[in-house]
Amino acid sequence: MLGIVGGTGSGKSTIARLIRHAYTSDTGKVMIFGKDINDYGKDDITSLISNVPQKPWLFSGSIRENISVKKDIEDEKIIRALKAACAYDFVEKKGGLDARVKARGANFSGGQRQRLTIARAIARESAIFIFDDSTSALDAVTEREVIANIRNLGATAIIISQRCSSVKSCDDILVMDGGWCIGSGTHEELLRTNDVYREIYEVGIS
Repeated sequence: MLGIVGGTGSGKSTIARLIRHAYTSDTGKVMIFGKDINDYGKDDITSLISNVPQKPWLFSGSIRENISVKKDIEDEKIIRALKAACAYDFVEKKGGLDARVKARGANFSGGQRQRLTIARAIARESAIFIFDDSTSALDAVTEREVIANIRNLGATAIIISQRCSSVKSCDDILVMDGGWCIGSGTHEELLRTNDVYREIYEVGIS
């Protein structure tokens, strides 16, 4: 589990776009499982990587349709994904998998919409998950539970955030500033050695 943290415009999302080949690097290489990303086809990247953006995308239809999206995913897997995203309880209250979703998820709160899009990614059972500030609308307790569940997926997870609380449990954390990686390490190491990380952390708890 990799965390990427930094302020607005620091380069966090650019890294995510490079990893999923939405951008092509001018220099250097992006390697996935030891293979240059340019040697993968578009369909290969799509099947390998699930990206969850900060702004959730939901469409008019059922919960089931919004989670499965063009894939024949068994209800059991959808329910498991909803539970991992801490979304199952409110989905049940809405009427279960057949509950209707209005266009853009207008009948759900911001945090609920984020959890539904996280569940959609989890249901795909990808090898790599990128969560690009996709827990920003969650309260601290729910966010911790979702991140703990993501860790248990057995896949590579990249968590991008402006908050240290979102990445503090990651195995390694990259600190971005002005388009550069200015530090890496665990939460405890960075608190001791990295001024930018420490400042982000202290702002978050003030």
